[in-house]
Amino acid sequence: MTDQKVEPELSMEELTDSNIDDENVSIKYGITYSHILEEFSFGNIPKSEIIETYKDGRAFSHFIEPWLPMNYPLKHIKGCKKHDHVDMNDENIKYDQKTFTKEDVNLCHQI
Repeated sequence: MTDQKVEPELSMEELTDSNIDDENVSIKYGITYSHILEEFSFGNIPKSEIIETYKDGRAFSHFIEPWLPMNYPLKHIKGCKKHDHVDMNDENIKYDQKTFTKEDVNLCHQI
């Protein structure tokens, strides 16, 4: 993984629930975190074909959901639950990972 200044590929939306204490949040809201995922493969399938598959957010989410806790203080909640991640510093803060839109990936606070 190489961090470079690029167009947002992973972005955070601003927290809108005024009942949450921002000081306990591990992820800063309103900040864009960008990553270039350079290493990915599946057997002998060409990277170009994998990239096309990843453009479908449903397929990509199976890879990005476990990747997020490796890079952020989150716990992954496996399966199709009401949320995908829990903040490691405050289990009351839950996140639902939303994959590719036309511009980016959004990880949003789950109220």
